Amino acid sequence: MNESYQIDFLIVSHDAERWNFSESTNLSEALMVATKTNNAKTPDGHQTIVVNLWHNPRTAFEAMAIARDAMREGVPNFLKGAKRIEIGGETWGEIVSVDEAVIKKDWFLPCAFAQSDLTRTAYRLAQGNLSLPTVSHQNEIPMCALGDLGKLGYDIRDIHDAFEISNSFTSFPAFWGHDSKNLI
Repeated sequence: MNESYQIDFLIVSHDAERWNFSESTNLSEALMVATKTNNAKTPDGHQTIVVNLWHNPRTAFEAMAIARDAMREGVPNFLKGAKRIEIGGETWGEIVSVDEAVIKKDWFLPCAFAQSDLTRTAYRLAQGNLSLPTVSHQNEIPMCALGDLGKLGYDIRDIHDAFEISNSFTSFPAFWGHDSKNLI
């Protein structure tokens, strides 16, 4: 999809009471607004506006107030800060802008967390840098896949030490000697 479209807006609800926008689902949803480009190059400097809602709007008026905030100029890049959405003195979420290159690589990251501080920390950690919200400098951290460090799983000796094979019926049935790669 990224080939023929530029993503203009991503809107995600982090509302613990209602993760979804649709009335007919209990699944969490992300609203994506995109413009078809017909494989034309996206303009240089294109920014996707990401709205992370802490509370879903309950009325059309609340939704329009949030939309008005999202359409305003001056939305900071997520690496530099965030603009809070405030309606009637209550914070409803945050709005950030994200470079097209980040969106093309991983559109989910900017809306994975309700607070942009966590998004920035996760993004920089994936780049091999630890940057905490209250600290002005970054620390380089060598990164690798967990599987590169060693093999994970239980130690078979712990299983044999903790259990005995019984010929009588027990309250806790279990497979013993079952090859998990040959599931029935």
